Amino acid sequence: MKSYFGIGTREHKMRGSKSGSRRNASTDISPWHVVASEGCEVRDNNDSIVAELPFGTLIHGSVLDSNQLVIKYPVVGCCKVRSDGGITLLAPGDLLEGAKWRYRVVCPTGAVVREGLELTSAYCRTIEVHSIFEASERRVNRQGLARLRLEDGWVSEALNPLSGQRGLVAQLVPLPSPLRYEVVHPSGAVVRSSPELTSPILCIHPPGTSLEVDEKRFSNHPAKRNVPRLRLSRSEGWVSQCLNADPPAPILRLQGVAIDNTTSAAMPAPTIISPSAPPCPDAKENGDSGRRNGDGEEDECVHCKGRIKKEAIATEESFLCMNSVAGEDHSCVICLSNPRNCTFVHGDTGHIACCLECARVVKANGDSCPVCRNPIEKVIQHFWA
Repeated sequence: MKSYFGIGTREHKMRGSKSGSRRNASTDISPWHVVASEGCEVRDNNDSIVAELPFGTLIHGSVLDSNQLVIKYPVVGCCKVRSDGGITLLAPGDLLEGAKWRYRVVCPTGAVVREGLELTSAYCRTIEVHSIFEASERRVNRQGLARLRLEDGWVSEALNPLSGQRGLVAQLVPLPSPLRYEVVHPSGAVVRSSPELTSPILCIHPPGTSLEVDEKRFSNHPAKRNVPRLRLSRSEGWVSQCLNADPPAPILRLQGVAIDNTTSAAMPAPTIISPSAPPCPDAKENGDSGRRNGDGEEDECVHCKGRIKKEAIATEESFLCMNSVAGEDHSCVICLSNPRNCTFVHGDTGHIACCLECARVVKANGDSCPVCRNPIEKVIQHFWA
């Protein structure tokens, strides 16, 4: 019944609400950090706002009760761990916690945890909306849905588009601060232009290289086990955190995380509220070829030799902009929101009709092509070079 931090399950929340007694603040001062995208407010003994802490701020404080933290740094005051609406504002630990794959539940009905990868497996619990949990793996099940692995089961990343519902169930929490990794694999770290392993190679960083990372996400391929990918700062491309190899023991490409103190983004500055000027109530509303080594990536780049070839970067959005006709709609015919980036292949022809998420679900459901009604042989995703 464990989520990364905060609310946990509905049953857990009900039990916790019965013991609302306050107690003296603990003498142990420990690190915490702000995980709410809108930040959090620090108040004094008179309940007046003294500062606003933005997302990613590192703070030190002691626990007052189940939902209050006495802050000693970078300002002095008191802050709620969760808002009145249940949003998790603070998480324990320093900014290195950002190295974990943390997700926030954004679906109003919560996230259903089931024992297995498939939706037919036994129900375990429901994680409340706004809760934060840690995932260790991302896979696509037989129904074409992306699933996230927890300690006690699996949750869906998004709602099933064929059910008539759309939207995310859980959203990846951004890095609160850039992190620094070291390349440890003998073959180095292959830098590609996108999170997918089939995208063009930009360069290869040799072992011992220190890399600054400012974003992370899972790849969409291979479907049986999506690869954790890290984006280098200044949009220099994407690298794999580990090799694309079967469990149980992942082989790391990058190891040893640390806070990157060389950038000003490592520590957001709190906004100090002047007592004579109360805050505005509206403030918060507003490729080169190479040699394959069997892990899904090339271990040698013939021409790059460490140079970043920015001219090789081409996104799907830029391609669509260059080739679109005025007024032409490129949205998925199923969800009507994501761009079309997949083709339903049937015989010698195919139709570019859906986004990857919807295309996988349609194929797994055994449906025919939504354009011509021919049987679908396979689904392929496009990568513009």
